[in-house]
Amino acid sequence: MNNLGYSYGELITPTIAIFIFSVVVFFAVTKSVVGSFIAGAVKAGVFFFVFAYFFSGQVTGADDLYYLETAKKYAELDVKASDMVFDRTKLMDVAESSHVLYPLFNYYSIRLFGEHYFAPVALNVMLATLVAVLGARLAAFEFRLTRTQKKMLFCLFFLHPEILGWSSVFNGKETVVLLCHILLLFGVSYALRKRWLMAAWVTIPTAALLSGVRYYAPFLFAVAFLIYSLANLKSRRGLLLLLAGVVAMAAMVMQLYGGFGYGLEFILSTLSNPLFGVVHFLMTPRPFHLEPEYSFLLIPSIYHWCVFPFAVFGSWSVWKMRTPFSRFMIIYFLTFVAFYSTFEGLQGARHRLQLAFAFGIFEFFGIYNGLLAIRAFLRKARRQALIRVAPSASQCAAGLKPGYTSEI
Repeated sequence: MNNLGYSYGELITPTIAIFIFSVVVFFAVTKSVVGSFIAGAVKAGVFFFVFAYFFSGQVTGADDLYYLETAKKYAELDVKASDMVFDRTKLMDVAESSHVLYPLFNYYSIRLFGEHYFAPVALNVMLATLVAVLGARLAAFEFRLTRTQKKMLFCLFFLHPEILGWSSVFNGKETVVLLCHILLLFGVSYALRKRWLMAAWVTIPTAALLSGVRYYAPFLFAVAFLIYSLANLKSRRGLLLLLAGVVAMAAMVMQLYGGFGYGLEFILSTLSNPLFGVVHFLMTPRPFHLEPEYSFLLIPSIYHWCVFPFAVFGSWSVWKMRTPFSRFMIIYFLTFVAFYSTFEGLQGARHRLQLAFAFGIFEFFGIYNGLLAIRAFLRKARRQALIRVAPSASQCAAGLKPGYTSEI
């Protein structure tokens, strides 16, 4: 038993669950037995060692403890997921807030793994695995990736330092938000292909869930879709997309009106210079300048700073694809960056995590295309070197060595 109230033995069940789930999912995508066990060991190992040896409670803040305590109150009342629809008032009264989705997520996690801080974190680790699966599937479809490229991108998402760091240590809703972002991007993908029924089937419930954890995020999606629609007004298709964007935006505003009122005072009180804010949002935190409670972000922050130039290059590669979805991806990314850059209170690394799918795509294409460019350069340099060294036909006939001439 450690000083946080749980024994190492209580960590075994969630650790095994993470390991088995990770191995099964990784094998289903990659068909690699060895790789699956290695990936599962990494996921489960990081979780176990964090909470067995390194976790001291310092990374906990007000929100994460509130979610856990509310979940314990839900456990006393034996609430159900159906209460979200049929008895939401009860959940709100207990939570003393309209945001009840993530406390309910915590409630089911403590039912699975016990009433400890690591319980919702374990569920977040497994949720991050689904993020990797769905993210790679969406990207493979929209960007026409080969099977090998899809596996590479899946591995990037699966072991992405920022996703792995946040999901394995902190009881936060950012992993849920990231998953909702990917599902909404699936909805956009369907809409751009005029599969309106599938788009509605995916978008409506996901937007409703997302509004319960990040109430402004669905509205920003609607804004991005509206901007994309305005940019495609030259065709009849663009007009239809515009109408769909206006309807979606109006629906989100009506749905989230109370949510905006809830956070309006906080948001307006944290207005900042967007020119400074965009740099802060994109580059925070600085490696080796971390507060003790966020020391777990050391490796993720180093990784982010090292690959950021590749991400910039990759975003340009995505834009040059000139497909409807690739153009929307850039608009969606810039819309969220512009919003968060304007408000100082929303410029932390936690808020940037919800854009991890976009960053992962940009990093992948930046690194992949960068390696292709380096290989092409080396091949060209090698060919030029062989041309300079190889003897010409006339030299061979004259019996001269390469590099020599018969002239004095």
